[in-house]
Order: sequence, then C-alpha cells, then structure tokens
Amino acid sequence: MIPPIYHWSTDALICACTKKFQFDKKRKERRSVETAIWDTSPKDDDAAAQRARESLDERNAENVADRLRRARARSDQQMANRVNSQAETNVSEDDCVRGKGDQAIAVASTGMAATFLSGGRTAHSIFKIPLTLNATSTCNLKPNTSEANILLDAKVIVWDEAPMTHVHAFLAVDRLLKDLTKCDEPFGGKILLLGGDFRQVLPVILRGSRSLTVSSCIKKHRLWSDFFVMKLTENMRAFASEKEFASWLLHVGEGESGEKIQLPPFCYPEIQDPVQQLFSDIDFKTVTPEELKGRAILTVTNDLSMQINNRVLECMPGNEVIYESIDNIVSNDPQDHLAYTEEFLNSLTPTGMPPHKLRLKPGTIIMLLRNLAPSKGLCNGTRLIVIQLQKNVIVAKKN
Repeated sequence: MIPPIYHWSTDALICACTKKFQFDKKRKERRSVETAIWDTSPKDDDAAAQRARESLDERNAENVADRLRRARARSDQQMANRVNSQAETNVSEDDCVRGKGDQAIAVASTGMAATFLSGGRTAHSIFKIPLTLNATSTCNLKPNTSEANILLDAKVIVWDEAPMTHVHAFLAVDRLLKDLTKCDEPFGGKILLLGGDFRQVLPVILRGSRSLTVSSCIKKHRLWSDFFVMKLTENMRAFASEKEFASWLLHVGEGESGEKIQLPPFCYPEIQDPVQQLFSDIDFKTVTPEELKGRAILTVTNDLSMQINNRVLECMPGNEVIYESIDNIVSNDPQDHLAYTEEFLNSLTPTGMPPHKLRLKPGTIIMLLRNLAPSKGLCNGTRLIVIQLQKNVIVAKKN
C-alpha cells in the first residue's frame, strides 16, 4: 500500500507533537529568525543587521540595517516542503516574544492554517478585512475598541500562508495599522512576519489570467521592498522515507520538471481501484471511526469525490440517512424562477457546497465547509466523525 502523502505546508504531524523543535542541531535557523525579529528597535538597527549577517547568507542580509530603519516588517519564505507553522508558533509563543512579556498575534490566510498556530485566527477575523476587495478597500475595524487595542499592544504579527492573500488585503491592513498607530511607517511600524511559499497557492482570481494572478501577489507590489526576506532550509517534518518525495516536490516547484510532469513510480499503485486500495484490509462491520480517520482519497473533481464517497458509504454498516437541500433563486424577476427550476438547481453542486442529497451514516467522516470556531479547531476543512444523525441536526466530533 502506498504510504500517505502529506501536504508539506499544513500537515500537523510534527507541529501537533510539540511547540518547540525536538533537535538542537536544527535550531539555528529558528534563532536567526528570532534574533532579527526581536532586535528591531531603532537604536539596535546596526546590531540587528550584524547579527543577521552572522546567521544568514550574506546576500539575504544585504542592506538589512537600511530596511530595518524603513520598516519593521519581515517575511519568512520557506520551500514547499519546509516547516512554516511550527517556526511561526515558536516566534510568537516562545521566549522570542510572548516569553518576554510582549504581545504577539498569530493569523493565517485560511482557517485550517490558523489552527496550527498558537492562538491562531484568520486574518479576516482579526483585521476585519472585507470579503470584496479593491485597491482602496479599508478594514471594518473601529478605533478605541477591544479589537483595535489588541493590535496596538502587539509587538509582532505573524501571518501564515501569506502568498495566497491578495495584495489588496495587505494594503487594507497597512491602512488600518497606520490609522490605529498614527504612524506613517509601513504597517504602522509593527513587526509583520509573513510565512509562505510563492510556489504554492497564489491568490485565486476569478477568470484571471496568469499575469493577473501574479500581479495580485504582494511580492509584485511596492510594499515588498519594505520586507527583509529570510529562508528556512531545514525540513523538520519529512521522514527519512519521504526525502525523495520532498526532493521531487522541490524539483516541480522550481519549474525544473518542464511542462509535462512525470510522477514518481510509487504514485502508480498496483491496485487501480482507490477504494479497494485504501480499505482492503478493513472489515467495515467491526471498524471503528478511529481506524478510518487516518485514511483519505484525494480527487480532482467533486463528481468523482461523490462517487467514491457513495461507494465507501455502501460498505459501512448502519442505516443511511439522506438530507436534501432546499434550493431556489433569489430574484424578484418571475422569469428567473421559470428559467432556473428547482429540479435544475438540485442537479448543481457549486464549489464549497454539499450535494443536493447528502447521504450519511453514523461513523462517516465529514468535512466542515465553514469557519465555525477556528479557536477550537472548527474551520473550513476540519474533518469530523458523525456520532448521531437527527432530523435537522448532525452530531459530530473532531476526527
């Protein structure tokens, strides 16, 4: 059976075990980041630059003192298979900031990424970023409120998965922090640590071209000149058996594989049926939810996902319960209701929505589609186990 393939930027295999690095020999890069972040007061600019030069590549440390004077903002860009959320948790939770009595705020571009940060929240919830953005958008956070005071008291703001956030969101946050702090420095003079990899998911632009997608990245905006880039190069979460796969991912991320990507041999299983491949060693009559939670099948379309889900559901014991959605057009024009009948709407499964007929059984693994309570780990993408199926309520617990 093929070993599980983890998403190198978000899986919590190591992060969930501890908030500190396990091996002293791999603490050097973390300390390099902490040193550069902690020593950012104006009087320490030259000393901070010197320490950065001692711990980082000379090319990365070039003009550090000048950039520290212009803006106390940081970017921590790591490879596709490098530790990200763990380093950011260390920066905010360990002796670097919170351990010294200062305040640190940890945010992420997605709810799932936020769960891997200590006290993490989504950037939209912390900064009140509007859902619809443009170049002049402003955050919906008022001064002299408890939320505003939290931002004012923070020494460091950590932002995970930053590359997938539209530059207009950063501009809105920049305006917000400048307004709150009454300071014209970038981001109101706050230390901003961005984490992410521009070879992964970039901002999603509806019907956007490649050029529009690239131009929506913060890296292509003038704000980027105010950031000092530091790179993490130690892979903290890859097992020895996964080193080859990590190297292949890096090969793809660097664009060295060409237009046609050749998958490694272990990606071609002897058993082509994914259901049989993943569950052939399981007796569904006696299986427990805990035995299923470590198994998943990744597909590229919703239709194929529904087909596989229904096949697995047929193998599970228990009575099936079907929940049907109520679909209608929100329009005052009667012609719209005639053009889009309820039967037609029932046949659609838009992105981020469940199917019209949702089939479930007790013990089924389901996934949240909304950020209900990110602080409790209940956000978009969280896997849950169905405990009880009632008429209008689905009782589930975290997987």
